[in-house]
Amino acid sequence: MVITKLLKKTLVDIKKTLVQFIAVVVVSALGVMLLTGMGVVSGGLSEAVNEYYAESNLADMTAVFQGIDMDGIKKIEDFEGIEAVVPRLSVSADRKDADGSFLLKTIENAQRLNKIVLKDGVFPKGENECLISNSYALENNLMLEDAIKISVNDKTLSLKITGLAESAESAYLIKDASKSIVPDHKSYGLLFIDKSAVISIAGDEIYNELLIKMSDGASADDIGYDMKHKTDSAYGFVETVLKEDQSSYVKIQSDIDTVGSMSKILPYVFFLVAAVIIFISMSRMVQNERGQIGIMKALGVSKSVIRMHYIVYSVIECIIGGIIGNVVGILAIPGLFFDTYSSLYTLPEMKVMGWPAFALASVLFLLLFGIAACFVSIRKSLSIVPAECMRPSPPKKVKYGLIERVPGLWAKLPFRTKITLRNISMNKGRVLLSSIGVIGCVGLLLCGFGLREVTQNCIKSQFEEIQKYDLLVNFAAPFERGEKNYTDNSVKHVDEISLVGVTIQKNDGIRASLYVLNSNNESVRLISHDGGQILLPDDGIVVPHKLAEANGIKKGDKLEARVDSELYGNKSIDVMVASISDMYISQDIYASYTYIKQAGIDLYANGLCLTLNDAADRNVLADEIEENDWVHSVTIKAEMREQMEQLSESTDLIVYIMIFMSACLALAVIFNISSINIFERRRDIATLKVLGYFKNEINSLIYIENFIVTLLGILAGLMFGAFIFKEVLAATESKNMYFPFAVSAEMMILSVALTFLFAIVANLMLRRKIQNIDMIGSLKSIE
Repeated sequence: MVITKLLKKTLVDIKKTLVQFIAVVVVSALGVMLLTGMGVVSGGLSEAVNEYYAESNLADMTAVFQGIDMDGIKKIEDFEGIEAVVPRLSVSADRKDADGSFLLKTIENAQRLNKIVLKDGVFPKGENECLISNSYALENNLMLEDAIKISVNDKTLSLKITGLAESAESAYLIKDASKSIVPDHKSYGLLFIDKSAVISIAGDEIYNELLIKMSDGASADDIGYDMKHKTDSAYGFVETVLKEDQSSYVKIQSDIDTVGSMSKILPYVFFLVAAVIIFISMSRMVQNERGQIGIMKALGVSKSVIRMHYIVYSVIECIIGGIIGNVVGILAIPGLFFDTYSSLYTLPEMKVMGWPAFALASVLFLLLFGIAACFVSIRKSLSIVPAECMRPSPPKKVKYGLIERVPGLWAKLPFRTKITLRNISMNKGRVLLSSIGVIGCVGLLLCGFGLREVTQNCIKSQFEEIQKYDLLVNFAAPFERGEKNYTDNSVKHVDEISLVGVTIQKNDGIRASLYVLNSNNESVRLISHDGGQILLPDDGIVVPHKLAEANGIKKGDKLEARVDSELYGNKSIDVMVASISDMYISQDIYASYTYIKQAGIDLYANGLCLTLNDAADRNVLADEIEENDWVHSVTIKAEMREQMEQLSESTDLIVYIMIFMSACLALAVIFNISSINIFERRRDIATLKVLGYFKNEINSLIYIENFIVTLLGILAGLMFGAFIFKEVLAATESKNMYFPFAVSAEMMILSVALTFLFAIVANLMLRRKIQNIDMIGSLKSIE
């Protein structure tokens, strides 16, 4: 009977405090939406990728050779730690009957490792049949039984398409990372031919890649050592690449980690704010119902039943918010992210998986915050004896504030200001809790604007300040320095460049790209970590800050670097770190020709950096340069920048989402807390109305107090925002990207301005509440 009555009372309480109830539901829903939505995205992407990898049985390691025959392969099969070896030929092929090119790989019908996922058709059975990637076929309107012509190793082959397939190994397919970072399935795809076609392509049964399955507990380093030292030098061992180091694997895993990290930070801001609103609302409700609580206790209703009555109110708020948040989070957020991933990766259909666990966890977290806040808010009232509960609560003891103690200052303040300051002084706890919503609002805004500013600044610095050239000409083969050049009226300056892979012998071996130019070049201007400019030194190398910090490298350190190229005999040289630079898009090492020659290697040039006149047509000139037989490709810097800006557009969506959520936080907290404040001060406001104060003067009492609370929240919010911005920034970085943490004045001004705007909107929403106060009812004595 008592329980039924209390449940009915709960419904009445919800109706009486509908505004506060809705505020908690909205904030709770946002937190749950983020936790469940991002959790589902991370889990869905991870599950799709793991299933794809498991279905494909990806090799643990790929060993690269210049060319190895079956005798060499049989010897490698006997190496300790190797369970299985699958040889293949992997080469580039150009399409002869249309624009485009392929990454050609040989396969077997019963492929044991790196299995191909057949989308349609059948596997090729002879030398004149092939599979092509499904994404390439869709972009180029190719179908089964169509014929294509390709050129590979100076041989032209006519092939019939027998099937469409995709490869987990190449889910993120980029032809040339120096030219593009966004897959272009229109011009580049995968092509698979039967293993029997190796002789027609290579002239003999020669392979250049070995897919290796390692035994349990095997050491990758030991296998790599055996590959290098126990195989015939004629095979030209190049390197071993672990599955975890492949570009496709690294890129996808980076996205999984990013979303997972963000789901562990942002939702709890909303849970905390929801708990604050619940605490303040329940505290006020319990205070207003002291008499009812006293009567129930006097009639024998237990403390646990009374406590449960108020907890049920909080539980209803949390459950409704949890349901709404889960529905929106499951239906909306995954779609936004999955569409982006589908444009980058050729993955199986990503499904919304594992949502029950995330939905349950998010609601449980929310209930934990809500019930804890409710429990704390009613604890004091339940400890009071019934007789005292049934009496009105005594007025708060007035304490002089800090300003009141300043001689002469308090007397000079206007009456309205005194009322505002006195009310803040008497309700310090509530003011502090009220500011938490503002802190969360400012923090989210600062984080959103920071992400956008950092990505924009990094792109600008990389392509305007560091890379001064306009075109990068990549040679088809290395040449002696000075042997190749390009002159044209539209070319302002030309610099030779050499690019080689190096392994720094530190920790487990640090692989990086080494770019070498003349020290007086005009194509590259490196930036030091403190913002100064670095000229290529003749007494050492320049190491990127991220690589140096991750591996404990400092200026002045001496390192051993192995040049990973058979052209230079994989020679190791001793180098010194002369400077540390900031590199944003890729973590590359730079050095001058003079220094590398002093270290013991006279490098060949394998490219040219061209700086053009402002009026030059970059695309036309690039096409003209590519017609030379000594040119492999031309990278247009402007196109690379466009692709980076295209990728960064996703941060704009994040900014808009954070602005919306910040507005919800600020409006919910300020409106909710102010509504309670107005209810508590209704007698003061009614008195001022009777005394003839104008509406604007009365409104200003509430407005000024809200602005003071907002200001206090902003000061703490900027510090909190800097913290979560730093955490989110670290989560969004990939292995090769570096985002320097910096909080600019523009970010802070925008965040503060929008927060004050939200506060103004909340104040305008409060006008009607103030005007609707019943003067007579409010002025009646409560004694």
